[in-house]
Amino acid sequence: MDHTHIVQAGDLDRYAPSRDSQAVVPELVYWLVRLSCPDVVCRIPYGESISQSGMDGSVETELGFDGFIPKGKSYWEIGTDRDPQRRQQRSLPNVPRNLMTKNAQNHLRNGPEYQGNLF
Repeated sequence: MDHTHIVQAGDLDRYAPSRDSQAVVPELVYWLVRLSCPDVVCRIPYGESISQSGMDGSVETELGFDGFIPKGKSYWEIGTDRDPQRRQQRSLPNVPRNLMTKNAQNHLRNGPEYQGNLF
């Protein structure tokens, strides 16, 4: 019996456009982060708290989780939009400059054709 495919990518694809997903997806991300890094300080609001202004979350860990959760402090944007680039273009100008990497600042200055890690 295969127990490794409880939720598949297609399931998330079908669920993302629903109104419920806007509160549930941040909770899923919160628990994945919490359970992936034993030393994590994780602030990702979910449920009734999703309408807070600012970044969707912050995570701080010395260990990280290779390829998914960076070492150090990181800021998170979580969304269920069909067009993540459009969401990024809407959200990026609202991020305080002191939280941006040089790459994010270049992206904001040079537009969507700029490639690089934003935070």
